[in-house]
Amino acid sequence: MGLTDDKVRIMFIDDDPIDQALYRRMCRRADDVESIEFYSYADDALEEIARRPDALPDLVFLDMRIPRMSGIEFLQAVESLDGAIGGQLNVIIATTSIHPDDRAAATAFPFVKDFATKPISKEQLQVIISRLREEP
Repeated sequence: MGLTDDKVRIMFIDDDPIDQALYRRMCRRADDVESIEFYSYADDALEEIARRPDALPDLVFLDMRIPRMSGIEFLQAVESLDGAIGGQLNVIIATTSIHPDDRAAATAFPFVKDFATKPISKEQLQVIISRLREEP
């Protein structure tokens, strides 16, 4: 689903505190960002998504290699939620490197829109937002 709002709400699922600090700084400097949420664990993020389906983030950056629940397990769990939720999410896989098997598994989910190399730059964020705004 493309982005329609002037400013986007972003959820980061990443257990690295350094990456979280970089993303926080990047988003403060980005004109397109309304709000940000951070989750170190995918299961906590999933719980929030399921609890508040009427307040979903516009964009979710997901690290594939996180403790407790992997990125693939998170994607599978989102798919098993109410179908409307997955249809409203725009997930970007954020990783330092992605194994071809992980890439193939992640692209099986229609709500996975792109892959980004960590740490994500302000320029990458702007390109991703622009691309998603062009989608119907």
